[in-house]
Amino acid sequence: MSQDIIEAAQAQRDNKSETIEEIAEEVGVLSVEEVEVEDLVTEIEEVEEEEIDVATAEEDPLEGILNALSVFTTCIEEEGFEFVGVPGQPGPDGEILDPADIEPGYIEALQKCATESNILESFQSYSDAQANLTTEQIAEINFGLPVFQECMERLGWEVEEPIPNERGLLEFGQNGTGLTPPEGTDNLDPEDIGSCRNEAQIYTTENYVTEEE
Repeated sequence: MSQDIIEAAQAQRDNKSETIEEIAEEVGVLSVEEVEVEDLVTEIEEVEEEEIDVATAEEDPLEGILNALSVFTTCIEEEGFEFVGVPGQPGPDGEILDPADIEPGYIEALQKCATESNILESFQSYSDAQANLTTEQIAEINFGLPVFQECMERLGWEVEEPIPNERGLLEFGQNGTGLTPPEGTDNLDPEDIGSCRNEAQIYTTENYVTEEE
């Protein structure tokens, strides 16, 4: 075995040690000697899994759809239009939008703003989440909804009266988006929504009794 091969092998071994040292530092290990390599790998996997769980936990279909609506509405206004609906579909006033009444450029603005806000994807995510609710989950949500409504109104929001959808889940207006922020507020603040949902959840946890009980 030549000296060059020996030196190359030594360099490769040193590089591996440096890599392990870097990884160890990232997960808070003071030195490689303190932990076995298998344990180190397990810790890294656990950290990655925890980060994924946190990201998933932060995803909320209702907040997503309200944020998308806020972006969409702002975009439409900046394009110089008022949202009056989609051709062939009921508009905000419940009337079917006649294509003959559409202003020039309105369709292009709709397409642009739908893309910028991802509103179609948000509506789909919200719809999927609602479809996956169990009967018991729907009953729990309905139980806490008056508390959520009272909280939002206390913060200055205008809340449409809840109506049941096809599965019996109470929603504020069409698709659960009948929430109008306080006057002078441009955005549908998800912080208010999260705070009131937490208040409703606490109330439900403390007072809701399942049918089995």
